Amino acid sequence: MRKITAVMTVALFALWAFADEPPPIVNGGGITLKDLAGMDRLVTVVLKGSNAMDRNLRVLDVGPATFSVMSAKGERTAYLFSSVAEIRVQEGKVESQEFNLDANRALRPEEQKILDRALERCREFFDAASSNQVVKMRAATFLCAGGKKDAAEYLMKLATSNDLPTEVEAALCLFVGGEKDIPRTIIPQGLKSGDRTVRAKAMLLAGLTGDQGAVSTLQVMVRDRAADICGPAAKALAMLGVRNAIPDIFKMLQLNDPVKGDSAVEALSRFGGADVIEQAKALLPQTEGQLRYRLVLLLYKLGDPTGKELMRTEIFATPTLQPEAAPLLAKDGDREAAQYLSNRLQGLYDEKPEVLMFRAKAALALMHSVDPTAMTHLQKLLTANLPIAKQGIANLIAETGRRKLLPILQPLIEDSRVGVSLTACGAALAIARPEFQERYIASLK
Repeated sequence: MRKITAVMTVALFALWAFADEPPPIVNGGGITLKDLAGMDRLVTVVLKGSNAMDRNLRVLDVGPATFSVMSAKGERTAYLFSSVAEIRVQEGKVESQEFNLDANRALRPEEQKILDRALERCREFFDAASSNQVVKMRAATFLCAGGKKDAAEYLMKLATSNDLPTEVEAALCLFVGGEKDIPRTIIPQGLKSGDRTVRAKAMLLAGLTGDQGAVSTLQVMVRDRAADICGPAAKALAMLGVRNAIPDIFKMLQLNDPVKGDSAVEALSRFGGADVIEQAKALLPQTEGQLRYRLVLLLYKLGDPTGKELMRTEIFATPTLQPEAAPLLAKDGDREAAQYLSNRLQGLYDEKPEVLMFRAKAALALMHSVDPTAMTHLQKLLTANLPIAKQGIANLIAETGRRKLLPILQPLIEDSRVGVSLTACGAALAIARPEFQERYIASLK
């Protein structure tokens, strides 16, 4: 939310005399920016150039060349008309990613050096005669994002290879790599495939690319009994904004299946809106156990006060759920949760993937409370000789977008194991390039 505030303060007076047209209003039904001033309507401000988004804002007032907003935390910020691409009227409060100052500055020389080395490693894997197709495709994805045309041409050739599994995978790689011209026949063909993995990837691709032609098929799939079909379908429908699928996804959330439940929470969190919050609250009194936790988690993700209070007083107070609740609360500044995580990170531990992943989540959450030991814990975890854990932790680091974490990826980038090295390369690229990060993280879920 403090995005460009310092720059705006200086620029505000310098450019005041040059009045621009107010930015366009999206999803407003004809409402104007002046109409929004003082209304209890939440909006998302999309900045020009970076396409960075500030969510859950209320418009306070509008001037000749600027408008002011108030964040959920009570922070007031002014925007120049000329710096804003559009203003989107929200249907309700939505989950908002933490603002990352790094996304608005150029890479420092030492950071650029790490990124360059990551791309060099990708080139090594891509050019190696011994690399199999799966490795070459992953390396090509990152090279494509780095602007290498030969990598994009390689993936496009595979996307038209007449081998459906390869075509779907290559199309997904092209999208993540930033290419927009993906053969549109791949998605409908992939949705019809008898291979569940291919179908799941086709559903993901439909959601990521905004393919509205897949909606009717996805609406059938979301009712499928198989978790590996209905789960991806729910997420894809949420990406496509098909709100009439919400009742089916709420039914999925209430099933005694962790995969379906997690998929439902993710999908409903993406939908957001007052209707989702209202339905979740209506179910709360009649639920217990895991289902209750899912509903509280959903409300928490949507920023609802009830969800925040229950996460703190009920979920965190339940010993078996403390490891799930503590990282969420610690990121929001809860001292008790931060102390719990700090205590858990002390002493000896078993080097098992699930243990290392929890400790990594705890360390990353403690960075929000400026814990000086958090980085040390994270570095130690990456010395464990467990490739699957190293890859998982690298992906967690990618999600943070924090450039100060780039140096601890260096040893992983040089790792002799291809999977570890490529995952670290992807994480480095995600941290360095916010526009790539969004596509990359979406492809992992």
